[in-house]
Amino acid sequence: MEVRKIAQIARIHLEEDQIPVVEKKLNDVYKWLEEIKKIDVSGLEPLYNVHKHPSTAVREVENPEFYSPSVVLANTPVKADDFILVPKVVER
Repeated sequence: MEVRKIAQIARIHLEEDQIPVVEKKLNDVYKWLEEIKKIDVSGLEPLYNVHKHPSTAVREVENPEFYSPSVVLANTPVKADDFILVPKVVER
């Protein structure tokens, strides 16, 4: 696929000198994906959720009252209802 078209769809601005570099990186990713497609996974069961896997250990919460909204919100400088207000960090 054309790098300029991908950049346009992704709304990424690329300078002309950046296009060959990005094109090489994308081609490397495509080659890597082709290598992955060659791996035989016919005997493996799909893993739909990593948290339900038997080898995943989840410990019990030691202080469940620490995670209550009232305790967390008591220490926040700016809040609205049950939410912590933070300054906007995304710029256009």
